[in-house]
Amino acid sequence: MTRTPRLSFLGGAALELTLLAIAAAWGSFIGHPLAAQCRWNFGDIVLGLLAVGPAAALFAWCMRSAWPPLVRYRAFLQSLLHPLFAGWSRVQILVISILAGLCEEAFFRGALQNSLHNLLGEGPALLVASALFGLAHRITWFYALLASLFGLYFGLLYLLTSNVLTPAITHALYDCLALTLLLRPRPGRPPP
Repeated sequence: MTRTPRLSFLGGAALELTLLAIAAAWGSFIGHPLAAQCRWNFGDIVLGLLAVGPAAALFAWCMRSAWPPLVRYRAFLQSLLHPLFAGWSRVQILVISILAGLCEEAFFRGALQNSLHNLLGEGPALLVASALFGLAHRITWFYALLASLFGLYFGLLYLLTSNVLTPAITHALYDCLALTLLLRPRPGRPPP
């Protein structure tokens, strides 16, 4: 029997910050500096906050669905996440969610989707960046497919605003919500 490794908070934070550094360097190299793609625009921030609604609704449906593949998948995901995040505090979950939202969106939207847009055009760039986002999150192929759909959603938010902060806010809030709900104690199971 294999034991699921425990994810170090500092290791996870370092990985996310590495993506941010790569995105910043890449953005400078291609002439689209990351700082120019992150604007404190009130409307874009509100859109990022509101856009978590549909993502959260899909998550809620997946968590309540009686469809057998989703039931099996939920059990698998919870059995994977509990040992992985064992011992993490709520503050650590919040911080890693914020880092994941900002750093992954900077990389996948600000650097990758932007670069591909210059090479392939808007639609193909969105599809390729979304597929690569899904592959980067592949725990299983089903999870990769779901992550690709979320990547498509985040990519559309980026196209709509040209502001990395919009999908970053949605991504961070969604991750925090999903992790908090998936890791919450249940009767008969100790908290992580």
